[in-house]
Amino acid sequence: MLKTLTDWILSATADLPAEDMRIEGAWLLHLNYQPFAKERLFQYDVALVQVQATGAAYSAYEGIHKSELNSLVGKDAREMITEEYSPVNIALLDAMFASLSPEADEEFLISGKNKAGQRADIICDEVQNMCRKKLIPERPKVVNVGAVGCIIEKLKNKNMLVTATDLDENIINKELCGVNIADGALHTDELVAEADLAIITGMTISNGSLPEIIKTAKENNTKIMIVAETGAGFGRAYCDLFDIDIVVSEPYPFYIFNCYSQILIYRKGN
Repeated sequence: MLKTLTDWILSATADLPAEDMRIEGAWLLHLNYQPFAKERLFQYDVALVQVQATGAAYSAYEGIHKSELNSLVGKDAREMITEEYSPVNIALLDAMFASLSPEADEEFLISGKNKAGQRADIICDEVQNMCRKKLIPERPKVVNVGAVGCIIEKLKNKNMLVTATDLDENIINKELCGVNIADGALHTDELVAEADLAIITGMTISNGSLPEIIKTAKENNTKIMIVAETGAGFGRAYCDLFDIDIVVSEPYPFYIFNCYSQILIYRKGN
């Protein structure tokens, strides 16, 4: 997957001057966030890299070293990307894709107190659109890979059959918004295979698990929706290069901040 993305972006930017691909900045965020009382506490590091646009990638807490980011600033992004599944490399690649400003099929701006709920409503509406188009059953089995309580709750309220997996030891085998969270290392493949739709968070690309999840989904005719803060700039590429059904992209700054956030929808075949 990363080789495909890397080859594509190097080809697409081959004629651009070095200044257009200069890495202007890199940041490390230590994130502790709980958007509402029933949600879990999100504790992650986030790598941010800015070329013309800003790319982002989540990581396990304290999983990013400042030196990795410091070494990027001032360099030509094309000379610094690799095929490594690491948060810093994904953030850099994301920034390069986002700098090309791919056109979305639909765009939303969210703001105010309940941005988590607004974002989850947009995601749930996309799932219901898939039901109306008969791409998935009227009462689909949906697995959320990378559990997000607000999304789980909204889907359950629409009478959908929801399962979830995660790698966070703090929530594995515990309930989140009424759904038991399975160990992602042990159960993601089987639950994706059983589902009509897999809603996969973008962090799966920075931890290297996304290619196998997509493979399992394709082998079992499971539709795929990627919800991407990590790798938000890959939205159109996910659909065109990897046959992903829907991507809900959220470029930085994310819903977790008190400002307007942009939600971009990309759909396969559009």
